[in-house]
Amino acid sequence: MLGKYTFALNAAAYAFTAWRLIARGLPKRQPALLVFLLLRCLLAWSSVALTGRAPLYFWSYVLLTPFDSLVSILAVRESLGLVLYQYPGIRSLGRWTMYGAVSVSLLVAVVITAAYWRGDSVRSNLYYIEVGTRSIAFGLAVVVASLLVFLSHYRLDLSRNRIVSSVAFGCVVLAEAVTLFIDSNSVHLVSPLVDNVNGIFGTMCVLLWGLFLEREEVSESRAPRPPRMKDERNLRQLQALEQFASRIGR
Repeated sequence: MLGKYTFALNAAAYAFTAWRLIARGLPKRQPALLVFLLLRCLLAWSSVALTGRAPLYFWSYVLLTPFDSLVSILAVRESLGLVLYQYPGIRSLGRWTMYGAVSVSLLVAVVITAAYWRGDSVRSNLYYIEVGTRSIAFGLAVVVASLLVFLSHYRLDLSRNRIVSSVAFGCVVLAEAVTLFIDSNSVHLVSPLVDNVNGIFGTMCVLLWGLFLEREEVSESRAPRPPRMKDERNLRQLQALEQFASRIGR
């Protein structure tokens, strides 16, 4: 029963933040993140409204889960653009790294599953969806973790909305990856306690995401803080990395 309440809170948080993102004039700048919020709201409400044994729930899961993975990839790609918009070479390198991490993780998981899984055709198809979803989540988690470390190390002149959306979305992705990892090592491939904790944590992250958004013209007009000695050194490192990444992209 706790799971139903967690999903309801989750759905409300995603709906609230999607509304805030629209109200703050951000759909054109953050379209993939908006679709991510709306889709997660739909998935959470379906978990509240439908029972786990209902055929409609099964088919909505089968159809929407791959779409959710695709939207997550696009949202991570957009987050890279939000953070690295001043450094197109590093941004391009980051996106190709994301494609590589997701592709390798998915390919390895599918090959191992095909070699060892011996279920019937229906269960095999569902199991491949589960494996694919978790592999993509792990690949995206590596990229998001790298992006958050990058944000913490280098001081970039980013607007508040760019930072809030990137950090909050990154926390949601990392928490889900940790949850899926624990679920994968559980007896029944699911841990209700861990799933509920992740749901509550995700709800808090998404609510804070929506609360800290501000109107785009206000966010973009904030004057940057004066640089310090360490910031100047980091800026030189960024410029060198940008030149290196630009040469690779040619």
